[in-house]
Amino acid sequence: MAHGFSQALIAEAIRNADPAAQISDGLVVHLAAELQPLFSTRVAAYGRETCAQELLPLPRSCSACKTRLAECRGSATPAAVIDLCGVVEKLHVPLRCRKPSCPEFGVLLWYNYCVRKGKHVFQGELPLLQCFMLSSSFGFSIPWLRQFHPRLVRQHASFTSEADVLTAQAATNSQLHRLPTSRLRLLISQGWFTWRLLTRGLEAGLDLSVVDFQSPMEDTACRFLGPLQAAFSRKAVEGAQRAKMRCDVIVLDGNAKNRRAVCAAALAGCSYSPTLRRTLRHTCTKTPAFKHCFCLHHCEAPGADRSHTDVEILQHKSINDGQQLMVLLQETTEPRREAWVLDSAVPDTVLSKYLRQVGAEKLKLRKRTHEPQPSDTAGPSPAPPLLQAQVEPVAELEQCSDPADLASVACSTHKESSTAQRQLAKSAGMLCVCLSEGLILHMQEIYGCESLSQRYFCVAAVKALLPTVTTVVHDDACHLHKYCARRAAHSQAAAQLSPPHMTFVCDKFHMAGHTDAWCKQTCDPELPSNSALQPST
Repeated sequence: MAHGFSQALIAEAIRNADPAAQISDGLVVHLAAELQPLFSTRVAAYGRETCAQELLPLPRSCSACKTRLAECRGSATPAAVIDLCGVVEKLHVPLRCRKPSCPEFGVLLWYNYCVRKGKHVFQGELPLLQCFMLSSSFGFSIPWLRQFHPRLVRQHASFTSEADVLTAQAATNSQLHRLPTSRLRLLISQGWFTWRLLTRGLEAGLDLSVVDFQSPMEDTACRFLGPLQAAFSRKAVEGAQRAKMRCDVIVLDGNAKNRRAVCAAALAGCSYSPTLRRTLRHTCTKTPAFKHCFCLHHCEAPGADRSHTDVEILQHKSINDGQQLMVLLQETTEPRREAWVLDSAVPDTVLSKYLRQVGAEKLKLRKRTHEPQPSDTAGPSPAPPLLQAQVEPVAELEQCSDPADLASVACSTHKESSTAQRQLAKSAGMLCVCLSEGLILHMQEIYGCESLSQRYFCVAAVKALLPTVTTVVHDDACHLHKYCARRAAHSQAAAQLSPPHMTFVCDKFHMAGHTDAWCKQTCDPELPSNSALQPST
């Protein structure tokens, strides 16, 4: 059946309401023709509906065995749908396959998702949907999401203001009981982000069936981040080249305002650069569990597996310029032998426990910085017991750079102060790369702090995307210059990121904070050699 209410359906409803046949057929047809436009604008029709108050999925047959799906009236749930005309109440009726031999037997199919093994997995064809349900009891109409999107982008609308508007509108129409007012702002943000993520994933040809509506939005986005980022950058580069923009100069900067909560397990996450063929260790990127600083994987759950308690980790160290992590294992029973091994050879439960302890100690250290410090005459306070056994100092527990890189110039402009590195339970924001005309080419989330290593990976990604890049304008150009130069011999790709193939120039605004003599002779934008490289303003 087509979406919406046809004249024939309205005429049939009028005849059913007139069992005595007091209304002539001609008048019935005339009334149906007059009412049909009103129904189209005032009544929300989203699915394969035979009743105006019901919402059913579009598929009629099982995708696995092709048998007809049965309606589960016993599981039907009253649902509130945010539509352009206000809050629409529907009876959300699921379907399921009743063939015992079918692999989809017993799986509940709701309007745009199915419940399989405890997960609410997206299902359906996104372009055909007229409604987007987050759960069995709440959702949005696609026209409402489409009109909210441009207002969010161009008219400075927000999730909070939209929740206030919907609440006031529902109160005026005596529909306030239909809205989950305490969670409305959260539901609007979740609905919009999930819908936009699915839309972008469909454009990039990604598998949308992996989207679980019950998982945190950050974890869902991480599944698509790589392919979506590559598609976004390719589209931006193609547009810049068609417009004949200048593509040899890029501007690199970080934005620490766009931060989110991440798991505090130090060194539990990693990023890989296919251009440099190198790995960067950093904090775990997953969302922490509710009221915890660690994700579900790194939380110490009651009754956890303790089959590997015969060994424990005492220390760790990075080797091969941070490419590999080695840990010192010790037996917990006699003869208590010790051995340095790669972290990949350690049982997962033992490694997770150690990384959780390192993160917990670092969070405690961050709290101590807000307490009154003892006088210098009292001497330095002793380090925590766990950190006393560390091979690396506290400042190097994260993805921070080699001290030789930070001390390569006298300018105090690097972003790896001890205060920044202690922000373990938060991401460090985003790195953004754009052309001189302001077109954004690449964005990359960073963790811990705006370290040189992560900036190095970002420049490498842009160079692979746009080989014509020869100049990087950055507020900490001197440290990045030295960092790239020290690694020029690692590979041919690394050599292309270092002088003389790549020039690093500081911007005029931040140059006042650069005091090193070498920096002023190399990265100053007022130098004739550098001013010629920069675009005219």
